[in-house]
Amino acid sequence: MKCGIQLKELQQNLSSNTTNPILMGLLSFLLVGLGQMIMGQVTKGIVILVGSIVLAFFTFGLSTFITTPISIIDAVLIAKKKQRGQLIGEWEFF
Repeated sequence: MKCGIQLKELQQNLSSNTTNPILMGLLSFLLVGLGQMIMGQVTKGIVILVGSIVLAFFTFGLSTFITTPISIIDAVLIAKKKQRGQLIGEWEFF
């Protein structure tokens, strides 16, 4: 490890599709939290998905205009961090 980057994982991450920001954003658009789950933040992705469903139920679906873009932006920014080889915590946002 040097400067917060794990060198062995860097090569694996760069060749992996799980660090493609566009793909992760698209997956989070299709199912809120899916991009986070695929990138290894499974608990965070499930909490985002369940929270989005509960909020949508109480707001008659209007909250999806807030939760979906937040999930997409988070997935894209986390994927960019993974592409650079930065370590990502389980609950790290943006």
